[in-house]
Amino acid sequence: MRLRAFTLVVCTALLAGCGTTYLAERETGFAQPYLGTPRYAELAPKQATEAAQINRPLGREAADSIAAAIGMDVAKAFTPEQYQLFMSAGGVGGQQQPVDLVKQAVAILSNTTGSPLDVTIDGERSSVVLGSYGLYVDPQGNLMSAANAAAPTRQVNEVLKPDGYLTQWCSDNGLDSALVALYASPFTREAAYSVLAQKEGGTAQLVTHEASSGDSRVGMPMAPSIWITNFALMYMLSPDLAAKLPAYWAPIPNDVAEAIANSPNGQVPYADWQGAFE
Repeated sequence: MRLRAFTLVVCTALLAGCGTTYLAERETGFAQPYLGTPRYAELAPKQATEAAQINRPLGREAADSIAAAIGMDVAKAFTPEQYQLFMSAGGVGGQQQPVDLVKQAVAILSNTTGSPLDVTIDGERSSVVLGSYGLYVDPQGNLMSAANAAAPTRQVNEVLKPDGYLTQWCSDNGLDSALVALYASPFTREAAYSVLAQKEGGTAQLVTHEASSGDSRVGMPMAPSIWITNFALMYMLSPDLAAKLPAYWAPIPNDVAEAIANSPNGQVPYADWQGAFE
């Protein structure tokens, strides 16, 4: 199965499950297209209720459980050898540039406890962990949504699109079966929602979460539709990699969210706001 009918999938995805969407939006606090398919949104991270949950990784057991719920399992993922071949830009048609983008993107998405990002802040090297917030600090110390146009997590979309590098590499290296399994999962439908979500996200790429206690914002990758999309893709590459995704999402401190939203490029110096996360 290929994604040749991607436009049609976008339309059918938005029409599917209309009867349950309103309830799901109220229960999760996320509106469409950020919510995605209601029954899959239930698998996405819930809001952290205690500090110890922030930036906690899923763990392999939870990752396998979610994978089973979306019709994926270890047998349908890359083997460790195939994963290493892909990530080393090896095999038929291997290319370093797109692989480097994938490496950077998965490092950002899996920026949880035990998987910090090393960045430069005020000239000093520092380790940052912000996965639950859906935020990213680039090597120069700029804080932004992990879906910002300048972030590898956004730029990697070109590598992952239906006619992109990943599809061609899998075809050239006898791994069409892995793509078939990926496209048979909710990946295709949730990716359709994700495309619309990123279009609506503007420069800041923040998502509003509505709750009786008040609205808050979080970086785009923690919206259910995008999180499920990323999970399915990362599980196909390596179940252990998907296990490093955030298990909970956390609201961005309001003053930080305001600063990002009001920035002309959706970026602010992390040094100015580091204390808000400590």
